[in-house]
Amino acid sequence: MASLRQGVGTITAAALALALMIAVASYIYINVSKPTTTPLDPLINRLDSYLSERLVLGPTPSGFYLVNSGNSPLSLDYIVLQDASSKAVTVVRASRNQLCSTSTVELYPGSTLLVTCYSNLIPLAVVTSNSRVFVRDPRLTAPYLIPKTIVQRVLLSPEVTTEVGRYLQTISNVVNTSTKISKYIERGNVYVKINANASLVVATRAPGNLSLWNILIVGYGGYSSRPRSSMAIGNQLVNLSKVGYYRFRIKLENFTGTIKVDGVGGQRVLTKPEIVPNAVNWGKQYFLYLEGTAGRVSVYTNTSKLEPGSVDLDPYHIFGDLDDNGYPELIIVTQDYGTGDKSRVNDAFKVSNLNVNVVDSFLNPARVVFTAEPFNNSKYATAIVSVRLFFWDSSEDDISDNDNRVILRVGIYDTQRNMYVYSVSMSYYELSRYRTVKPMTISYVVKDFLLYIPSPDEIGLRNLYVTLEISDPYDLQGTRNDAEIIIGLEYVGLVLGVRP
Repeated sequence: MASLRQGVGTITAAALALALMIAVASYIYINVSKPTTTPLDPLINRLDSYLSERLVLGPTPSGFYLVNSGNSPLSLDYIVLQDASSKAVTVVRASRNQLCSTSTVELYPGSTLLVTCYSNLIPLAVVTSNSRVFVRDPRLTAPYLIPKTIVQRVLLSPEVTTEVGRYLQTISNVVNTSTKISKYIERGNVYVKINANASLVVATRAPGNLSLWNILIVGYGGYSSRPRSSMAIGNQLVNLSKVGYYRFRIKLENFTGTIKVDGVGGQRVLTKPEIVPNAVNWGKQYFLYLEGTAGRVSVYTNTSKLEPGSVDLDPYHIFGDLDDNGYPELIIVTQDYGTGDKSRVNDAFKVSNLNVNVVDSFLNPARVVFTAEPFNNSKYATAIVSVRLFFWDSSEDDISDNDNRVILRVGIYDTQRNMYVYSVSMSYYELSRYRTVKPMTISYVVKDFLLYIPSPDEIGLRNLYVTLEISDPYDLQGTRNDAEIIIGLEYVGLVLGVRP
């Protein structure tokens, strides 16, 4: 019993001693003054940031490359160029200029940016958004940090955009429509005058000549409360209110003259490229006045029959510079009139107390095979395809109105077997995030697609091609799955990775 009492006493004493030590330590921690802390000087912070910013600039056969070898993201503001012949120095904005093109101006740590410039221009320096200047090292006379076996190619060049029909795999019977249109007239190098009700105008600058326009005009002539729609092509007069009573599409290429629109915002002259969407924004057509000469005019109309049918791609695409940066877009347009949702048809109007649905969809994707740039699968194992694009569609409630279907596909194509050997895609649900339906707004985005190139052991020795498909997969199911789209492709670039 005595030993038990002695053990309890020892434990109690140890506990009291431990409690006393904790109390003393707590007193010292609370009452003894701590050393003061001072925030870092902002100048030191800024200097540290500058030291972490490193950019390497060097030439490529078609322009120059930039490698962000530092630890901070960088954004380009300006490019300094010198003409090799005249030695004249030019400073241009990186994002909007007519001398060089690039898929983005943002450089993240470790990333490489390839810039394509017109020939005879030598890059001297670039200026970032925080006013830092990075100068090209003259000792870099060959691409630096880019192996010679990896070649950067611009696939969607202005030449390809202008002659896109040569690269389209299918042209006829591409578009199915609930209200068929047919080609009414086509003329070349002719005087044109249009006074017409229009729902949508896509006005772009023609590639290679800033004074010329490529224009797509969409509308219908049966509009009782507005002046009649008419058109003169050379000495031929066209009554658009009659031959295009239910719908018309007019395509002008290499047009020079005056373009005026008279709509909700009053009358104005178009002086820069734009999409004019009165029927989308305000639910009504506006009046278009156009007069001048055109290298090519094609008119597609519907006179009096509301019947379905198919038509070729011509009246549904236009090419030209829409954002005025000197680089043309290939633009696919199935949109005609208004917007809709899951309870009503998207592209519809009312004329003579008759509800007219104009829903266009693709029977076959518009497939562009870049046959001018083949590559052999014995040499290359991977491909990175960069695409700069914009997207818009007519559905106000997005995913409630439309199922998630493929709009854009990028892949490696085998022309011997007429099939993809590898492909990836972008669906409607992703693309619909990049626009506002009403009022119409579009945003350019850049997407990089990593593609696997099958080896000769898998598919045989082949020359393969990058292929890009655009589709409007929405026809009409009740009042759903009826989206109409506008999609523009400005840049498609390719970097190949060598096979080990």
